[in-house]
Amino acid sequence: MTIHSTAPRPARLRRAGRGALLLLLLVALAGGLLFAGYQVGLRQIFPYALFDRVNGKIERELGLNQEQPRIADARIPTALLRIDSRVFRVETGRTDGNALKQNGGGLAALDDAVLLLTYNGMIYAADGEGPVRETGVMAPETGRAAYEALADDPDHADYQIGAGFLRYNDLEVIGTGTGRALIVSYTEFHPERSCYTNTLARRELGPETGAAALAAPGDWRVIFRTAPCLPLKTRYLAIEGHMASGRLAWDEGRGMLYLASGDFHLDGMRSDGPPIAQDRGAQYGKILAMDAEGRGARIVSMGHRNMQGLTLLPDGRLYAAEHGPQGGDELNLIEPGGNYGWPRESYGLSYTSTPIPGAVSFGRHETHRPPMHAWMPSVATSGLAYVQGFHPDWDGDLLVASLIDRSLYRVRLDGDRGVYHERIEIGTRLRDVHQHSDGRIVLWTDSGELVFLSAAPLADRAVTVERFARRQKLEPQLAARLETEIGNCAQCHSLLPDEHAKAPSLARIWDDEIAATGYTGYTDALAGKRGRWDSATLETYLADPQGFAPGTAMPGVADSELAPLVVQYLEALDRAF
Repeated sequence: MTIHSTAPRPARLRRAGRGALLLLLLVALAGGLLFAGYQVGLRQIFPYALFDRVNGKIERELGLNQEQPRIADARIPTALLRIDSRVFRVETGRTDGNALKQNGGGLAALDDAVLLLTYNGMIYAADGEGPVRETGVMAPETGRAAYEALADDPDHADYQIGAGFLRYNDLEVIGTGTGRALIVSYTEFHPERSCYTNTLARRELGPETGAAALAAPGDWRVIFRTAPCLPLKTRYLAIEGHMASGRLAWDEGRGMLYLASGDFHLDGMRSDGPPIAQDRGAQYGKILAMDAEGRGARIVSMGHRNMQGLTLLPDGRLYAAEHGPQGGDELNLIEPGGNYGWPRESYGLSYTSTPIPGAVSFGRHETHRPPMHAWMPSVATSGLAYVQGFHPDWDGDLLVASLIDRSLYRVRLDGDRGVYHERIEIGTRLRDVHQHSDGRIVLWTDSGELVFLSAAPLADRAVTVERFARRQKLEPQLAARLETEIGNCAQCHSLLPDEHAKAPSLARIWDDEIAATGYTGYTDALAGKRGRWDSATLETYLADPQGFAPGTAMPGVADSELAPLVVQYLEALDRAF
């Protein structure tokens, strides 16, 4: 039996035509969207520009995908003294240039040994003389393998599982009545609950001195985990371990261990929900205090973002160096019960260059406790150390390391006030700064170097006018006039090598080619001169700078009796270096 359709043929054709047309429209729409996306990326038009700008700012702040420059032994000029650096390469097994995945760690002193904890849990020992050596001790497991396995789990397809974001953040040697122990801070993933914490583990040390104490039998035991255990985020990275903070400080007198616990970007901008730093029931965005066994943990201060530096002064004052967002990096004197405002208040902006959502003020710190010092724009503050016994010119200051700026900042303290900071360029990202038991300053860099800093011997300082005058047997009145003249020169010219900020250094100018230093502000007339700075040339120049090189800012030496003595002083200065 043949079954015939009850619908007329034209109606069936019209329905088929509409279906084909709808299908064509859907294909065209999909193709249009693909083409539009291609053009947005190709031509970098809105909204590509907005997204790219936001991501670019985040990457610049965090140092994503940047190859870090290597540094070498050097003599580093500073405002008050010169610093000698010795650089030791540490082979950490880096396989990726990503600055987030394979950076981290910290420094501590174990008698005469500097202990280094790297991002991957290796512990090294160094003395600043011989090679850096592995200790054979590994930090406890972080649960990294289980976390990274979620990337292949269909149940976690909506999460961005960032490989390498569970890091080891710091280590500290503590001493108690029962002996000494090593404390390690790290971010730990708990696969059975699919959540993460900042975790502290303790390992007892043997009675030996230095790195030999690490050979004591025993294993790590977890003494503290932050609460609550945080669920994975669905916005941005599931765990933003670079925001863990995790810095430690030990108060031996009171038997108190401090932990800086970051907010993991649970700030209402890169996460859903209210900012965790303002939640008194959560141990994140806080500085915590506990005993040597992790017991009795309490909140000391709150309203913090990402504290990459923590140091305790001998008088009990606690300081923290904290990352702002786009600008607003902070140096904070920590007061018990203090609320430092994040993210309700910050001198910085969001990554879209707009005010931080929900902030109570813009560009000011008027409601919550303000920082002692702030940086605009960001320098990406990291490690923090108090200086005592390094050199009288620096003792009592704070040293703040930086990532983006690749510099060390020396902050002069006057009581609770920061009077000024001095930027000391190192040339690579500095992850931690530590003053060792022998007084030397030690830096750990993101390019995998340990850098030992020591003050240059005082005997290497510039030849003083008094010593020169004594050797030349100058009359006291003439020596005083010469000292005044050299003082006039020193208002612009440094008497130390390679310092050319305001004018060429005079330290090695004798018999050098004219206008051949690293100074970049030579006039065309002086830069075009040929020859060397010998006695005759220098005396001619000092007597009539405009006649020698028109347009120069040099005032010259009007006293004809002093000009030859200034030249002789420059020759003596050259021999000193």
